[in-house]
Amino acid sequence: MLTSAGEPPSAVTLFFSGTLEIAHRRFGDGLRCTGGAPRRLYVVNAVSGIARAPADGAPSISDRMASLGAPIVAGATHLYQAYYRDDLESFCRDELGGRFNVSSGVRILWGR
Repeated sequence: MLTSAGEPPSAVTLFFSGTLEIAHRRFGDGLRCTGGAPRRLYVVNAVSGIARAPADGAPSISDRMASLGAPIVAGATHLYQAYYRDDLESFCRDELGGRFNVSSGVRILWGR
């Protein structure tokens, strides 16, 4: 289960995976640390500021990663992060005028 908390109450949230851990880079109003070949895993709406994936009935993380050509095998490390809309006026705008943020990244070493 992937979880991102502290978001706006019903923010549209994109959970993604990357192939490389990168030096922290400003991205929206947060820091992106997941790079390489990005894979879009799930798009969900936060509930009371918390986004969770996979939702009921959605493919598991393992199944979703496999369908995107990145099967999870024992001993593999994958990186995950969430990207979400944040329209609060106090947040930064990107070069195109949009407002968004990213969660902290997480590195997961998968077992068997």
